[in-house]
Parts: sequence; C-alpha cells; structure tokens
Amino acid sequence: MLVLPSITVKPGPQFSVDVRQWPIPQHVNLADPTFAVTRDIDMFLGAAHFFRVLPCNDLPLLQNTEFGWIVSGECMLEDHNHENPCGCQFSNPCTIDELVNHFWQLEDVQHSEGWSSSERYCDDHFVEHTVRNPDGRYVVKLSKREELLSRIKDNWYNATRRFYTLERSLAQNPDKHAMYQKFIHEYLALGHMRVVDPNERYTKPRYYLPHHAVIKMDSTTTKLRTVFDASCPSKSGLSLNDVLLAGPTIQYTRVHSSYPPRY
Repeated sequence: MLVLPSITVKPGPQFSVDVRQWPIPQHVNLADPTFAVTRDIDMFLGAAHFFRVLPCNDLPLLQNTEFGWIVSGECMLEDHNHENPCGCQFSNPCTIDELVNHFWQLEDVQHSEGWSSSERYCDDHFVEHTVRNPDGRYVVKLSKREELLSRIKDNWYNATRRFYTLERSLAQNPDKHAMYQKFIHEYLALGHMRVVDPNERYTKPRYYLPHHAVIKMDSTTTKLRTVFDASCPSKSGLSLNDVLLAGPTIQYTRVHSSYPPRY
C-alpha cells in the first residue's frame, strides 16, 4: 500500500449521479455509501488485487461478461516454483504547471557559441546589406559563396523546358491559367520582375528561376500560390541554392550575440 498526497488530478466520478431510483436493497451494507457523489478518490486497487476481496474460496472467480464467461484471479500451482515478486512504483507530485514548464525546458535548444567563419560572414552580410525602401519594404541582398559563384552556369535550357511544361498544364485548365496570368501581371506591376531583353542573355551568365503553380481551392485568401525553384541545376550542376550561404540559426543565439537584436 502506497500513501500519497494525491492520486489523480480529476475526482471520480466526474458527475454526481442521482441513484435514489435505483433498486438497491436497504439492508445491503455498501463499501462506499457515497459512490455516486463526485469527490476525491481515496484508493486505487489493481485488478489483480480486486479479485482477492471477492469470496472465491482460494480459487479463480468465474464471471459472466458481455464477451462471455471469464476466469479471473490468482491460483497456486503445486509443481511451480513461485518466487516472491518485486514491484517498483514511482509517484511524481508535480503540478500541471510544473510539468508544462519542464516540457518546454526539454524542448529548448541550447545556445551554441561555435559559429563557423561562413556563418559569421553571412550574419555580418545580412546586417550590412539589409535596408528599407521608401515603400516600407525590407530589401535583403543575397549572401553568396564567392568561391562558387563563378562556377554557376546558364540554366536557360532547364528553365525553358519547365516553362513549356507549365504552359501545357495551364492550357488544360482555363481557370488555373487565368489565375496564373493574373499573378504574372501583378508581379510585373509590383516591380518584382521585368521582361529581359533577349540580347542580355548572351552578355553574361544568368540564372533563371523556374516556377510552377500550387492550387489550394479551400484556401480563404489565395487559391493559387506560385512556387519558385532555386534548386534547378545549371549546366555545371550547381543551382542558385548551392551558391547561397545558409547562415547560422539565430532564433536562440541572437540574444547572446555581440550584435544588437534585430526586429
């Protein structure tokens, strides 16, 4: 028997029940006269021990259930060498607030001081080249791996092939084509992209971003979302993603850094 300050968080039963109409004989001496009233639980009794309090003449009890008759209880076998069982129980009297707080402590990512030189360079590059334009938008210059930048080649062929595939897909769905066309015109009007002069293609290597549409009709805001693929390989096998610096994880290190926090 273990004596604890509390057994369960919720009382039992969860709702009080009116049992005055139940045909319970008056002469029956109930072990718990207030079994139908919500209150704290006094004692838990395991199923193995429960059948010990039933009169069964030192034999297992035969009980009728919805699944049929079952045999419950313990018995001693003469030809079996019974060893004394050893049990171990643990009770943690922590409150729910303490448990939730402990959970977030386990999920917290520990601070790491070990930034590599590329991570430090990427962070410095972000601080130096992040500006805010007159429209209130933040403009961030891409931090590139200079040693790989010269190795990225023209991806005109791959990007064009994907564009033709996109055109064939849009031609089969007029509604999708109309939404995508609206997005392209809006993107041009906002200045996020521009029409490239064909002669510019041959002046120096350029990287073209393939794109495709993702339709989500149950969305309450935007039914069509355009996805740009910066992992499309160029002739050298390198993509734009390959020559960009990822930078360090700053969600938890920024407050420990020597730089002031950015918002």
